[in-house]
This record gives sequence, structure tokens and C-alpha cells, in this order.
Amino acid sequence: MASIQFENISKSFGDTKVLKNINLEIKEGEFLVLIGPSGCGKSTSLRMIAGLENVTSGEILIDGKYVKDVDPSKRDIAMVFQNYALYPHMSIFENMAFGLKLRKVSKQEINQKVNEVAKLLKIESYLDKKPKELSGGQRQRVALGRAIVREPKIFLFDEPLSNLDAKLRQEMRVEIKKLHSLLKTTMVYVTHDQTEALTMGDRIAVMKDGEIVQLDSPQNLYDSPQNQFVASFIGSPQMNFISGEIIELNNQKLFKAKEIELLIDSRHHQFKKLNSGHVTMGLRPEHIYDQYFSEIENDQSKFKAKTVFLENLGASFIAHLEVKGVSLVAQFNRNTKLEIDKDMKVIIDMMQSYFYDIKSGELL
Repeated sequence: MASIQFENISKSFGDTKVLKNINLEIKEGEFLVLIGPSGCGKSTSLRMIAGLENVTSGEILIDGKYVKDVDPSKRDIAMVFQNYALYPHMSIFENMAFGLKLRKVSKQEINQKVNEVAKLLKIESYLDKKPKELSGGQRQRVALGRAIVREPKIFLFDEPLSNLDAKLRQEMRVEIKKLHSLLKTTMVYVTHDQTEALTMGDRIAVMKDGEIVQLDSPQNLYDSPQNQFVASFIGSPQMNFISGEIIELNNQKLFKAKEIELLIDSRHHQFKKLNSGHVTMGLRPEHIYDQYFSEIENDQSKFKAKTVFLENLGASFIAHLEVKGVSLVAQFNRNTKLEIDKDMKVIIDMMQSYFYDIKSGELL
């Protein structure tokens, strides 16, 4: 296990700034996920830890030691890539044993380690085959096995599941998390898939334009997004965002958008920070309820909604609604009676809403 620190790390390619003054501490044995859209700097961060990219300014420390001048081969790091990076002319056994042979490990020890890890990953029957004879999921297991036999201090994963189908991705997510529990090694995992991030990470660093915009546990990121970007990036279906204004009237606060007026309860988590003016309100689809499946009895939160479009997910429905001129997406359970172009009554749970600065997108 090893800790990793970024101290004021910046990275540029010519005039293009890819990373901007990143400070980050990854704890020993932690599973940290870097997530963000393409071009945000997450893979570059991973490659700098591995020593495959030079730092423009700042320092990276591994186990408290500066590694700027440490060769990649001396950092005791294993990296698993999106494209598996297996040698096509070698057998699976030879691929897994390659790193150990370079370190001049004895044949007996190589045999023992490769066979143990192959058994762990359920690929022992493929050891004599070539990579082209294996499926994508099997090849990814081989790439994992090659990394594990080296017993590195740090594992780096660069979108390792993006080439797999949905079922295999789910299986491999479970396998990688099981491995982390078993090996207790520091793991840094890059993905653009929020499901992978939420289900795998001890903590998640959400990146945008070369910066970390929020670093927190999966649950805190979901429950307390500190800016509109994180709120939109984490959660599926995506959070609803409604432009409107806060109105203070007779010691009460209302949110008004087109014809909708919503009372903001004094117990709301942002109540004291809300002043008159234009804001963006965020509301997750699961916090819009069918009136028959809600315990909220406040009539001021109840509205007539028209169903414009439906997505049937089997266990639930994603409903695209029009509520007094405002478009909303809601998620209802399978017992809700829904018909396109028909009206229904919905309840908006204002206690679960978020308010963001209309210009900066930061939580008020």
C-alpha cells in the first residue's frame, strides 16, 4: 500500500492547460475514482502518477517521497488500460508472467503466482491460449491478473471496462471491488461512467476543465452536490434544473418559475442563505411524486402535470412532464398509472431541492 499526494500540480501541452493547480491526497489502501467528461484531465493525472507524463509544475509524492526523478519502472505501480495491452504473440501464462521475468523471479515462484492469480480470477483454463482466443471480459481479467502477480503498491485503472458490454461491466465492477477488499492496495480508477464511480469508489474526485470541483464520498456527492456541474453529472436520470427567482413575502420565501410558485419551508437546508433574486433550482426526478404514493399533504406542492413522454424501465417509469409551462423529468414506480397526453397530479418535494447561483453555478 502507498499514499499519493499532488502538490500544486499543473500540466500543459503547449499553450493548452490540462491540469490547473491540483492538490489531492490519496490515502493508503483507498479506492479513489477520478470522474469527469472527456478532456478534463483525469487520464493525464493517472499517467503522471505512473511517470508516463512529466509534471509541468508542482510535485507528486508517493509514500511521502518526491518521484519527479524516479523512473516509471521503479515506482512499483501496475496500470490496467482500456485496450488491455496484452502481447498477442504470447500465451496468457506468458503475458501474466512477463513482468516477473523482467524482475528475474525464479520459475517456481512465477508458476506459483501466475497459477494462484489465474485461479482467483477464474482464468486458469485459458493459460495456454493466446489473447485473440479470449472474449473481451476474459482479456480484461488477464490484464488484471498481470497487474496482480506483480504485487505493486499502487494499481492504476484507465477506463478498463469501457470496451465491455453492460453485463460484463457489472460483473467486472464486482470483481475489481472484491480484489480491492482482498488485496487492500491503493487503487486509482479513471472513468466517465457515474455508475462505476458511485458503486466502486471510497471517494470520488469530480473533475472539470483541469480542476477538481468536488471530492467526497459517493453518498455525499449524490446528497450534497456543491455546484450545478456535480449535480448534473452525478445521478441518473439527471437532476432537473429550473430557472426562476426567490420572492420574499410576509416572512415567507417562494420560488417562482413561469406559473409555478413553490413555498420554501423554513426547515429547508438552504433557507437562511436564500435572498430575493434569480436562481437555479435543482430537483432530482425521484423527488417528484405521484400524489397517491406520497406522504406529503401540503397542497402548495401539488400540481397538475401532463405526461409528454414515457420511458418504461420495467421496475420504474421515467416520465417527461409539463407542469404549468415547466418541463420536468420524474421517476415513478411501476404501480403509477401513466398515459401520454393525460393529466395527473404530482407533488414536488421542496425539502429535497437545491438552489444554485444563476451565474457561477455554485450552491448558495
